Amino acid sequence: MVPIQISLGSVERAGSQVNNGLSVILVLRGTMTLKSPEQNRSLTENNYAVVNHNDFYTLDSSGPNVFLWVNMGRSWLESVCPEEANNRFYCCSTVSNPATQPLFDSIRQGVVRAAMLRYRREAGYGLLLQAELMQVLHTLSLYFRSGSQRPADFRTSDRLRPVLEFMDQNFREPMTLEATARAFYLSDAHLSRLFRRELNMTFVEYLTSLRLNSARQELLQTDATITRLALGSGFSSAKSFNQYFQRAFGCSPAQYRRQAAHQPEEAKTFWLEAGSEGSLELLARFVESYENQPRGGDAQLQVELPGRQEQLRLPPLILEVGELDSALRENVRRQIREAQRRIVFSYALVSGLFRQRQRGLLQRYDGIELLAELVGLGLTPMVLVDLEEERDNLDYMLEVLTGQFGRQELEKWRFALSGGPGRTAADFAQAAATLLRHLPRVEVGLRVELDRPPQWEGSAQKGWCPNFMIVGSDPNDMALAGDAFSYERFQKRYHQTQLNRVRGWMEEHRCTVPVYLVGWNTLTGRSLVESGRFHRTALIVDALVTLRQDVAGYGIRLDLGRTEGEQSEHLTYPLSLYLYQDIKRPMFFVLQWLKSLGDRVVWEEPGSLVTQSGEGEYQVLLWHPCYIDPFFSLEEVQEDKYSRRVCLTLRGLSPGTYRIKQLYLDKDHGSTYSSWVKIDMAAQLDQDILEHLSRASNPAVTLEYRDVEGELGLARTLSLNGAALWSVKRVDK
Repeated sequence: MVPIQISLGSVERAGSQVNNGLSVILVLRGTMTLKSPEQNRSLTENNYAVVNHNDFYTLDSSGPNVFLWVNMGRSWLESVCPEEANNRFYCCSTVSNPATQPLFDSIRQGVVRAAMLRYRREAGYGLLLQAELMQVLHTLSLYFRSGSQRPADFRTSDRLRPVLEFMDQNFREPMTLEATARAFYLSDAHLSRLFRRELNMTFVEYLTSLRLNSARQELLQTDATITRLALGSGFSSAKSFNQYFQRAFGCSPAQYRRQAAHQPEEAKTFWLEAGSEGSLELLARFVESYENQPRGGDAQLQVELPGRQEQLRLPPLILEVGELDSALRENVRRQIREAQRRIVFSYALVSGLFRQRQRGLLQRYDGIELLAELVGLGLTPMVLVDLEEERDNLDYMLEVLTGQFGRQELEKWRFALSGGPGRTAADFAQAAATLLRHLPRVEVGLRVELDRPPQWEGSAQKGWCPNFMIVGSDPNDMALAGDAFSYERFQKRYHQTQLNRVRGWMEEHRCTVPVYLVGWNTLTGRSLVESGRFHRTALIVDALVTLRQDVAGYGIRLDLGRTEGEQSEHLTYPLSLYLYQDIKRPMFFVLQWLKSLGDRVVWEEPGSLVTQSGEGEYQVLLWHPCYIDPFFSLEEVQEDKYSRRVCLTLRGLSPGTYRIKQLYLDKDHGSTYSSWVKIDMAAQLDQDILEHLSRASNPAVTLEYRDVEGELGLARTLSLNGAALWSVKRVDK
């Protein structure tokens, strides 16, 4: 009996054979093709697939390769976890996406660690090796157990999922793409595209895999004739069944049945050539690359006062109001007033001001009153001008605005031109000239979509260069990272990447101006899986603090729930945006915390910032950003695996009594999210629900007084993406 086999080597072609137990095949170098009843996949470097017990499979490769083969024999499975011995799993890393990547990473990490334990053969390695594979088995059982050929539901869209469920139940009946599409009110072409995009196979290939797997099970478990098996599994004849089986696995159904019946437990991997020392080094690099997973950890921080005394520069904030006419609603105006009172924004970003329908709006009192109220609140309007719809109205509307506010006031405003890829530099220069004719000293900028930039042949030759640039900074507007980047890197570098992209665009077109990031958001995703069960407090803090020297300002959406709630199945946005029906969310408190910091930086390290606002007055901001896939956190977050204990000591304080106020966000491991996601935003929210959400969203607050003799210790356990703020003030003067 061979309970666990681990081999490292290469292969040109492995003849058809039956897998005993559960195998993981991981490609370290090169490319190979795996064919089994459940999958027909091309595995490239870093990809792997799980082969189930009694699966008939073949391997092919057209070039040099190195791969790892880890087999958990059936006898071992029955001894350590009998209930899993008969389960089947669908797990192939080629179908991963950003939401599931860490799950695939954890399995990859487990098998390569087990392999290194096997090759190092240190004392007691056997138990550690089995522990690694037990963790792999646990992840497979929790996330990848499948009674059918398709991936687990979280990897398919809402449009395809019911189709797959229907096929799982009815594959034995006659079935065509056309009839199935009609049954679900889809076009043939659209359903075909869904299969290719989400399952990387055609409708017919998927249907055939269902039928082959059913027949395979019958071959192993019954003595039924081949003809009866074929017809009972949905094939039109025994001949058709034989052809499909032979084409997929290189042998007939009868040969498969005979070979499976006589496959010994201790079957050797006769197809695997021994690996070289270089192969082992390659495996070691794989282990090293997966050792650097995000983890918590204690930190002892010592801050010597008076410290650096560097000026703290925080970029101005832009309150994104949205369409001018929608902002006329009283609840929106009330939130604008609350935002300005509690945070103090510098600009109000509005759009649609120059559309045809606004002619009457501006001539009425309410439109002018709204703009006047924004100005009265200390908000400088930053007006988006869409050349596709608004260019023809610029002259008329500017005359109306000048008559109401005067040229001196309007020249304090900022105007940003936007347009699709069909617009040229000449179009923008002409619109800018119109604005400058009415308002000679006004600043005119450019709103550019980096994925659809305008045709900019060189604005300098057209007589105009923008005064500033505006670029969107919501990662939900972009395609998520694919195989080239891990989801972790995509999250952590997204906002910096946006800055780098727009700077590259400016450099290409010889234009270097300040950059505003608007539509600002952290990675909430558009589904329950992507959003996770914790909010993004520390991610918000991390990006705003880290980029503070590089941006001209941040644009914060006021109330996306008003519009996005109708488009998204799950309520994800409220975790990182600003206000919803006067309820403050994490973004609100983060901005409030940043505004409460002192104007001098005393000390700074990643995840920590200490400022001073006056003699004996200090502010300590700590945050624990975890740039991991939120889906992975669903299980981990309830454990303390990602918590970080931080102990910070302020040394050099003058002796006396200090008042210490502490605020902590992300209490109870994401209670804010759990509270928000249960609410149906399409329904009318009564006062009890609003009060509940408000309480769940507020930070935990503690207040104490301490007598200090030169040194003050502050300690906090920061949960996944938690953040804490201390206000320390001497009160006995």
